[in-house]
Amino acid sequence: MTTILTVLTTVFGLTYLSRLRMKYNPEGNYFDENSGVVYHEQAVLVFGIIAFFLFILTILTAWKLKANIFNK
Repeated sequence: MTTILTVLTTVFGLTYLSRLRMKYNPEGNYFDENSGVVYHEQAVLVFGIIAFFLFILTILTAWKLKANIFNK
């Protein structure tokens, strides 16, 4: 479970950071000419929130697992 949470946290965290570095126009859009995709600035907040909650869940799960292992 912790491995899955770690992978998801990494994926969403990297997506958040890559979207954060994009140069959005005044309307909040970024057009990628290579792939023909339009990215919206509002998604940065969503990816950041998801990454934050996954990070907290990962930490809590690892802490609980550590507590269970050392209490045996």
